[in-house]
Amino acid sequence: MLTDRMTFQQKEVQRKLFGFDQPLVVQYGQWMGNIVQGNLGVSLRSGNNVVTEITQVVPATVQLGVFGGFIGILLGVFIGIISAVRQHTLVDKSLRFVAYLGISLPEFWLGTLLILLFSVTFQILPAGGYVVFSEDPIESLRVTLLPALVLGFAMAAFLSRVVRSSMLEILRQDFLVVAKSKGLPVRTILLKHALRNAAAPIITLIGLQIAFLISGSVIIEEVFVRPGLGRLLIRSIFQRDYPVVQGITLLFAVIFVTTNLIIDIIRGILDPRVGEAERLGK
Repeated sequence: MLTDRMTFQQKEVQRKLFGFDQPLVVQYGQWMGNIVQGNLGVSLRSGNNVVTEITQVVPATVQLGVFGGFIGILLGVFIGIISAVRQHTLVDKSLRFVAYLGISLPEFWLGTLLILLFSVTFQILPAGGYVVFSEDPIESLRVTLLPALVLGFAMAAFLSRVVRSSMLEILRQDFLVVAKSKGLPVRTILLKHALRNAAAPIITLIGLQIAFLISGSVIIEEVFVRPGLGRLLIRSIFQRDYPVVQGITLLFAVIFVTTNLIIDIIRGILDPRVGEAERLGK
C-alpha cells in the first residue's frame, strides 16, 4: 500500500492506522479482542470488512463441501462393504485398485481431465463457475457436479480402505457367525449388525476428512474457477491481503475443531464403550 511517493509522515500514519507501530504482543491482543466482537478487520485491497468478504463466498464452498462429502461417504462405504464381502476376489482387487488411484491421482490433474472429458469433448457439464442454488437448482447442481466428484472420489478412496478393514474385522466376530446360522438376510447382517459395530473408526475418519475437504476445496475452486473460500484465500495470499488470509484461516480452524467435537459426540452415542472409556480416562 505504501509507495515511494509517500513521505515518511504519510507512511507513519498508515502504520499507526493498522496498528503496526505497536509491539507484536499488543497487535495480537488487539486482534483477539476484535475477534470476540466479531470484527476480523478490513481488507487491504478492497477496503471491505473481512466478514463481508468471507460471507459472500461461503455458500459456494459449503455447497461444494456438502455435495463432495456426500459423494465421498456414499461411494466409500459402498465400495468398502462390497470389497470386504468379496474379499480376495476379482471384484475386491478391482475396487482396491480404484481406491489406490483415488489416493494417488493429484486433484488438479483429475479435475482438468474431467473438464476435458465432460466439458470440452462431450460438452455435457459446465467447466466451472457457480450458480446460486435458490436461483436455479438444476444448473447449480450441474455446475457443482464435476468439482464435487473430484473431492468425493479422493475422499471415497481413503474411506473405502478403512471401511473394508473394519468390516473384515467385524465379519469374523462370533455374533455374526451366529446371525448367519440363524438365517438372517445378508442385508440385515451387513447393515444392521456389521456396519453399526464398525462405525466408530469410520466416523472418526470422516471427521478427519473434513480437513481434507477444506484443503481440497482450495485447489478445486481454483481449477474450476469457483468463487469460494479457497479461491479467495489463494487470491488474498498473492495480493498479500493479510486480514482476509487470517480470517479464512481462523474460519477453517473453527470448522475443523467443531466438526471433530461433533464426531466425538456421535461416536460416544453409537458406541457406548467409547464414551465410557473417555469418561474413565478423565
